[in-house]
Amino acid sequence: MLNRLIHAACRRPRLSRHPGPGCRVVRLLLRFQAHASLPAALGLGRAAWACTLMLAALLPQAAGAATLVVEMSGVENDHGLVRVAVCTLDTFTTKHCAFTAATPARAGMVTVSVDGVPPGRYAAQAYHDEDGNGRLRRGLFGVPTEAIGFSRDAPVRLGAPRFEDAAIEVCEPTTTIRLRLRHVGP
Repeated sequence: MLNRLIHAACRRPRLSRHPGPGCRVVRLLLRFQAHASLPAALGLGRAAWACTLMLAALLPQAAGAATLVVEMSGVENDHGLVRVAVCTLDTFTTKHCAFTAATPARAGMVTVSVDGVPPGRYAAQAYHDEDGNGRLRRGLFGVPTEAIGFSRDAPVRLGAPRFEDAAIEVCEPTTTIRLRLRHVGP
């Protein structure tokens, strides 16, 4: 049971390179148990110590996650999906963003909620996936043929916007932003 608990606390969040936040706490508590007989000093039996470890593993994972609500205007029709990706500086304007969500397209305004985003500095990128293939369709010279948008309505000129132009702060419990989807090419 203890091995399962350690594995659960140390599991990596989806698409993350780092162990879960409960891992450090559980390893610290296990070190105290092994070297200083902490459970006996606290008057805890084996079951109570297991409950303490479970709480230490679960509470940090529940805390620290925010929801980013993205309200998008400029959706031209009801075809396909509207997709949003929340990206760090390293993953901005790539397809490797860790936090994504999608919702069916509706002409006009569409709202997409991206859950489980740790508070911090990100940039959001969105597009109207009209054909529903999960990829941004591009035309001549790689110019997108589907409507795209970025947080803070960062300008798209001869290429993708800079991260600094699109950067937002995501805070707990919910952060709401607005952006406009627009066609870049002719």
